[in-house]
Amino acid sequence: MVLLVAILIAVIAPLFARTWRVMFRMLGLQGLLLAIIAYQNLGQHGDDIAVWVLIADLVVLRGLFVPYFLHRMVAGRVRSSELELVPSNLVFWGIAVFIVITALWFGFKIPPVDTLPSLHLGVALTAVLLGLYVLTSRPGRSARSSAPSPSRTAWSCSELLLKHHVALPVELALTGVFLMSIIAFGGVLLRRLETAEANEANEANAPNAANAQLPAEDV
Repeated sequence: MVLLVAILIAVIAPLFARTWRVMFRMLGLQGLLLAIIAYQNLGQHGDDIAVWVLIADLVVLRGLFVPYFLHRMVAGRVRSSELELVPSNLVFWGIAVFIVITALWFGFKIPPVDTLPSLHLGVALTAVLLGLYVLTSRPGRSARSSAPSPSRTAWSCSELLLKHHVALPVELALTGVFLMSIIAFGGVLLRRLETAEANEANEANAPNAANAQLPAEDV
């Protein structure tokens, strides 16, 4: 339960910490914490290769590769380290808190017998709903930068609840799709950052070019 609470904090933290570095670190932390939970829940599935593929996916891909890869895409291409996923406003922050409380409430209502599965579902719902909230409140670059996070966290939380894990081909396909989506997302993010840099450079050079033409026009 402590690990699930830590995952919940890692999902919420980027909304309030407001830096690229924190968001990327929280993405990696979510993957590592989910991997620990998966390892603890091995039980009789220890001989299932699909479970080990899931753990490797969470540790190597989600916990290490994704934060490093996205950080490399952003490093040196943004002027400020600040990342505003939702507007800095008490109203928007209050809505985020309300979403978290509502998601946890729904999670505890679905399987009301056992607290642990309820918390699993609550964390998964929180990740999905907060991701949608960020996309709707900030439909720009900062919102899109968090796109890979919610769906994979929610799916992993839900998958860890299954008594019978998915087949190996399905697990490999999910890992491959996630990897390709991260690479594609990184490419899109890189192009947008380069375009923004070019636009800023053109805007900065425009006054200088206009001043250079003034003497010629006066003559």
